[in-house]
Amino acid sequence: MRSPHWEQFIPPERLWPNFKFPEECSFFEGRNYNLAWYLLDRHVKEGFGKRPMVYFAGNAYTYEYIYHASLRIAHYLKQRGFGKGDRIGFVLLNSPQALVINFAIFRIGAISVPISPYWKSHIIEYMLRSKHVVCLFLSAKYMDKVLPIVEGVRVPEVILIRREFAPPEKGITAVYEEILERGEEEYFLEDVGPYDPCVILHTSGTTGLPKGCVHFAKGILCECHLVNKYVWRLTKGDILTGGAPVTFAAGFGTFVLIPPYAGATELLFTEFLPEKIIESIARRKATVLTGLTSFYDRLLSAPNFSPEKLSSVRLATTGGSPLGPKTFTQWFDKTEQPIYEGLGATEFLHLVASNAVRLIPKIASFGVPIPGIEVKVVNDRGEECRPGELGRMLVRGPTGPIYWDNLEKQKMAVIDGYSYIGDSVFVDEEGYLHFASREEDLLYVGGKKYSPLEVEEVIKEHPAVKDVGVIEDEDGTIIACVAFKEAYENRFPMPQIHQDIKSLVLKHLKNKELVPKIIEEVKYVPRTPAGKILRWKLRNWVAEKRRKHEA
Repeated sequence: MRSPHWEQFIPPERLWPNFKFPEECSFFEGRNYNLAWYLLDRHVKEGFGKRPMVYFAGNAYTYEYIYHASLRIAHYLKQRGFGKGDRIGFVLLNSPQALVINFAIFRIGAISVPISPYWKSHIIEYMLRSKHVVCLFLSAKYMDKVLPIVEGVRVPEVILIRREFAPPEKGITAVYEEILERGEEEYFLEDVGPYDPCVILHTSGTTGLPKGCVHFAKGILCECHLVNKYVWRLTKGDILTGGAPVTFAAGFGTFVLIPPYAGATELLFTEFLPEKIIESIARRKATVLTGLTSFYDRLLSAPNFSPEKLSSVRLATTGGSPLGPKTFTQWFDKTEQPIYEGLGATEFLHLVASNAVRLIPKIASFGVPIPGIEVKVVNDRGEECRPGELGRMLVRGPTGPIYWDNLEKQKMAVIDGYSYIGDSVFVDEEGYLHFASREEDLLYVGGKKYSPLEVEEVIKEHPAVKDVGVIEDEDGTIIACVAFKEAYENRFPMPQIHQDIKSLVLKHLKNKELVPKIIEEVKYVPRTPAGKILRWKLRNWVAEKRRKHEA
């Protein structure tokens, strides 16, 4: 069975962003855009096949090994009738298998659909059904959760990974390891055009149901080139590691795309175990670290953390969640190296701006635009904002929002040819960009716009606060939804703590209108897998509590 043709699910070209491809990416022109060639095959053909592509679980997997394995998987897929444009999904964690599978998907010209095993069942079902996935690679670890969903959706082909788990007869059509043992290795490469889709990545669900974002071959290759050249600067001697999962855009770009494009090596982990990661960094001499702010916080708090074990690291980058001054300072004090914050989005595949471009970090900024990518900040009238003035972030580059089967969202995502995904930012006098909030999450006070992050950063300083998310109600009331530490809940009067928090905000921000009128106690602050606050869920909680109170 084949997937329905992808063109019927993407918006007409007139609704696309006006993509911008810098001159330095012109060497891709007129060639086969198949990602398997640029990320894998060319390195082997150029004599670098013996170099390690991946260190994983104490083993080294060379470019040559991944190359042969991808050919065997690709031949199997073709023999089963899958080919160009078919959607092929995978549910597994960071591993060499994830790379092999994606390179095989790229090789046959199919479209990769990464699916996190941590999504709730109804989300996984939605992704499989809406993308018309016809083949799924499934880690045996998640059989019990995913197989019932697969059977309900009727995915024709399910390939199980790791045969030491006894596969049930029902629902499994092949075993990954058995394909590798008997598969063919004759070379082939499907012809791929510049605007053939290669991957559908899903947003993290910050504003509701995850949205599928389509990325074309030419844009992917350009983004790999620009991010590597101006941010990570990876060479064949570099080893990159981090904590982002390959089933989300940050991890997909970080491990499936950019290091292989550069011919570098990566150090992969299925679980985030800080002590183990530190020992592996020291053993393998990793040179580049990347991850969320929490990645660095957990490394810093590990009992075996020491600057000596990280002495090989030349660059540390972060994105996906704001880098606070506390984390930046602690890391710099202990390692004498900064963390360079950047900003990207699923719609852009990876980064659009970074402090690493200039290699001069500015705390609370996500840096400057990557050369080749244009970023401007405009007000509601479309006029460019003055330095310090909050506005909409518009982006023009090789990638941008192409939403799968979502015309309504697509129409809102392009303004005068520029990509707009709802981020509110400001630029300072030196050209550095600063994130404020999603536009729908801004606080409107006294005719001005404010970022909820400003209030949250102050509230987090209170010793009783474990986490906080600030929202504005329908009537303009500012509400701080606070998860308190248990020790304080049981030993101190909460009304006094509430008042202390309000006083703290007034003292630091010196604007009484930004002081939360209500402190709403919550068990936890809901976040996406990338650490972003689900403010829509907080608003729903508050509204539901209000309805119950009024009833």
